[in-house]
Amino acid sequence: MAPSSKICPGCEVAMVPFLAKGVEIDCCPKCGGLWFDFGELTRVAGRKAELELMGGHTSRRCAFCRISMEPALLPGAIPVEACTACRGIYLDEDELEEFARGHVSMTPRDGHPWKRARPEQRKETSTAAQPQGFECVRCGLRFPYSEGNALRGGLACRSCTPRPQTTEAERRSANRDSDLGHAGGPDVDFDFDFGFD
Repeated sequence: MAPSSKICPGCEVAMVPFLAKGVEIDCCPKCGGLWFDFGELTRVAGRKAELELMGGHTSRRCAFCRISMEPALLPGAIPVEACTACRGIYLDEDELEEFARGHVSMTPRDGHPWKRARPEQRKETSTAAQPQGFECVRCGLRFPYSEGNALRGGLACRSCTPRPQTTEAERRSANRDSDLGHAGGPDVDFDFDFGFD
């Protein structure tokens, strides 16, 4: 099943797109956590997802923006985490059914069956056993977090990060400073005959 561009806030693996009531959501194949872009949870659960932000930040990072999320409560005092930038919501494995007050069936977007690791398998591959770092969203290789640069779709390594664009004035200024070689400016030949006789 093809991964989505979102990274699970709970265990830092690529999430998988699913359809729930005709809405595409992202599900973690490892921990079962669910990511809802703004407005999706209301459509899937059939009730308004009014968040009560609790203040502060959690250790989990937004599946889309990759910034620290804020703890929040859904109606019914269901604890979730929300991104204050993109307004996405992350729910742990059983919180959707609790909020929706019943089972919500999910269908894999590409038609493959949903196979999440059994509980005993999840314990063996806990986050503590996983190598620390991130997987570059462009090249797919693993790097330490210190080498990550935030892009719209997640973290990218240094070689896959687009170079910043500079203006013509910035390029001229940089070239002028590097071409001078000394503070006095370029050498100018004042003995040149301009021919104004």
